[in-house]
Amino acid sequence: MTTVVRLRGSSRARRIAIWLAVAFVVVLAGRVIYVHDKTWEYRVFPSATPPKVGYDDRNYSRGSELPRIEAGLVRSGETMGGGVIYAPTGSRTATVIDVVDGQHVVEYSLMGGP
Repeated sequence: MTTVVRLRGSSRARRIAIWLAVAFVVVLAGRVIYVHDKTWEYRVFPSATPPKVGYDDRNYSRGSELPRIEAGLVRSGETMGGGVIYAPTGSRTATVIDVVDGQHVVEYSLMGGP
């Protein structure tokens, strides 16, 4: 005769572990969706020079790499991934900004017109 012993805590512990795993996946998916909305990258942590950058309530699309920061641009902010944004001074909407990620300088163009 075989006796089956059931542990009461193991079923509950399994349910809690499953719910925690589901919650973790939901939070992770939410973060990926948020980063994609802001940068067009499907990542948890965005790169310093993503395909899209938000600056001064406008969106800019990534262009080509430059050998150096263009003249007349000053440090004006940071990207979500830690890149440094250089933009012209003044109250007009910048049509071009540069982003530096420590090694590269990337030019971004205004999306949608001024």
